[in-house]
Amino acid sequence: MKIIKAFIKRPILIAIALILIVFLPLGLSSSPESIELLHAVSLGIDKYEDGLEISIMAFVATSKETFVENYFLITARAPSVAEALKLISINVGKRLMTIHIGVIVISQEIATEGVLDSLNYFYRSSAIVNDTFLMCSTSTAKEVIENEIKLINASGINLEEIGLYNENHIFVYETNIESFYCGYFSETKAALVPLIELKTEAEATQTTSKGTESGDGGQDGGASSGGGSEEQKFIQNTGKSAIFYDGLLRTTMNEDEMRGINWIGNNTKDVNIRIDNVTDENFENASLFFAVEGNDVRLNTYFNYNNKPVLEITTKIYLNIEQVIQENLKGIGKNISDAKDYLTNEVRNKLEYQIKKEFCIGLQKLIENQADILSIYKSFDCQNHFKFQEWYKKLEEPKEFLRELDYRLTVRVKATD
Repeated sequence: MKIIKAFIKRPILIAIALILIVFLPLGLSSSPESIELLHAVSLGIDKYEDGLEISIMAFVATSKETFVENYFLITARAPSVAEALKLISINVGKRLMTIHIGVIVISQEIATEGVLDSLNYFYRSSAIVNDTFLMCSTSTAKEVIENEIKLINASGINLEEIGLYNENHIFVYETNIESFYCGYFSETKAALVPLIELKTEAEATQTTSKGTESGDGGQDGGASSGGGSEEQKFIQNTGKSAIFYDGLLRTTMNEDEMRGINWIGNNTKDVNIRIDNVTDENFENASLFFAVEGNDVRLNTYFNYNNKPVLEITTKIYLNIEQVIQENLKGIGKNISDAKDYLTNEVRNKLEYQIKKEFCIGLQKLIENQADILSIYKSFDCQNHFKFQEWYKKLEEPKEFLRELDYRLTVRVKATD
């Protein structure tokens, strides 16, 4: 009786009791929302007849002691990305969530024909973030996604981690959907996208290691894709890139060309440089290996006395010696960790020459393909808009303005403390 009187005096308790009576059984009997959702993590776009084939690596979160993510591949063919994603939801009977997509892979075939229509869905969709990594593949995107699943099962490595490494250590600028469209809508219409490959073990150029669970795994870009009767393949990330112009794949840059461009970027940390045939007061016909620990780059744009635009680049490279190869290494008699003792004029000259040589290789490729991925046009336009536009509009072929510039590169190397 006391309990009933207490409830009558407090109507709020009656309301709470009614809510519990009505909704608690429904809540206990209903399925967790997590198992009704299909979470896409990676997505691939391939050409299929007159439409597209969309492949996704996805998981359904299942609650045990902890949430478990078991990845699997789902594909759908449709005239557009939007229709294909809707078809995937219908086929599996779950609501597709794309907010977790970290990487979008496009095949080289579809990149050659143009990817603007396909990527337009992701650029406009609020269900995906615009800093999602964008990659191009020499094989089909579906194959890459299939091999990523095997790679995760073997080693836990995924494409998003590879994209993050590229952005932090290899590429001059960001390589995501937003940067792609920014490049497309710019005056020069150029964009840079990492290029990944699938290689057999015999073709792989980087170190591979064997996994012990659900297939084989690899490290350092030579990542094994799994076992089975078929010949193993490895996801190869060697620093290559695809150059897009006006939304179409124009050319690819190999490792050496990308390495050269990277010397004037902000991602040179953890890069290595080697010089050979060093003979000075410390060495005799030696090979020296240096680790680059950072750099300081300054770009200056101006017009010379002939009214020709000049791009002046000054880069200071901070490095530390890591290894010496010489016949009589014991005869050196100095501490190899003290880089300052080894940075003689002979060594400095060789290092600076090597860096300039590598930069010229990459720059020449950009000039030949009218690919202003360094935002040179923007630098001149911001520095002296009216003078640069006057010069630019007088060119017979404005698209090839990179050929008409005067490039000056100054390199300084400094040993870290």
